Amino acid sequence: MFLIVAGWSATAGYAAHGDRSAPGIGLATVDSMLEAGSATDAVARARTLWESAGTDPLYGWQIAGRLGLALLRSGQPEASLQFFEYTLGVRPRQADMHRNLASALRILGRKGRALAEYQTAADMAPTDPDLHLEYGQMLLEYRMWGRAEQELQLAARLCGGCLDTERALANLYLGWGDYSRAASHLGRLWQSAHAVSTGRTYVAALARAGERRHALALLDSLPAGAVSEAEWKLAVQAEKDDADLGTVWSQRAVARLETPAQTGVQGFGTPPEDALFWAAAGGNLQRDGLLEPALAALDHALFLAPTHSLYRRNRVAVLLALGRRETAEREWAGLAAADSTIDGAKGP
Repeated sequence: MFLIVAGWSATAGYAAHGDRSAPGIGLATVDSMLEAGSATDAVARARTLWESAGTDPLYGWQIAGRLGLALLRSGQPEASLQFFEYTLGVRPRQADMHRNLASALRILGRKGRALAEYQTAADMAPTDPDLHLEYGQMLLEYRMWGRAEQELQLAARLCGGCLDTERALANLYLGWGDYSRAASHLGRLWQSAHAVSTGRTYVAALARAGERRHALALLDSLPAGAVSEAEWKLAVQAEKDDADLGTVWSQRAVARLETPAQTGVQGFGTPPEDALFWAAAGGNLQRDGLLEPALAALDHALFLAPTHSLYRRNRVAVLLALGRRETAEREWAGLAAADSTIDGAKGP
């Protein structure tokens, strides 16, 4: 989220607070309209001021800045440029005007100059955390990872680790592919407010960082029904990759098959109708000796992909382990008939 600011400092030459002159009252009215979100009304009022006092040496540049801001907020970035530039022609050291100009240029897709204006604003206001955050977010938008990291870390130091900078740094490291560092920032966001969207992103980052056990524990803590199909896949894949994690999620998936009238398992949502997912769940359960649930999972995988040779082979292995040799032999014969590479005469 980029901010569009009107930071009018108490600098000599500005309309003083409580100024009762006509332009001063007009500027205060424009400010009130902007604060109330009435950008269109602010444009009309500022234009009237510009026509009547635009050449005034004290008020003209201030009116231009307000008019530029009102135009920008009303969705007219191109029209705002001339007024920001007029203001900066009179008062070139106004960081907020460089920032507003940068925002307009960004919206217009003028990347090079927008970045230059943000850099100028940042140099003029080195201790403004919001400005460095906004600049860092723009650098992130353009995938300028290194420079974005510098600005966002500076913003984090200046504001004492505020949540907006934590969020921006998490996005930076996710985009960069540094999932461990992304997870550290997402963890702080999660602790501050248990938003489901944050939790989901945190789970994915933990899993990609190799923190599978932590990821599965976090999945367990999400609100009822919040686990998506992608997270079911993540959980079953984690159990496949690390046998020490057990098969809790694979068992939950099979339990869903046994309760089709329910919308989910123990509040965890509905597993995906994906053959590979069910085959993986079946393999996990087979590995841990849970043969009946493994067979149920493989049966569902074959329901979704009836001709898949490997799934049928795995089903034969589970049937044999269960002592159901006759059924296993029939399955093997059917598999051999469909796959010329299998010698059906040798048996399973």
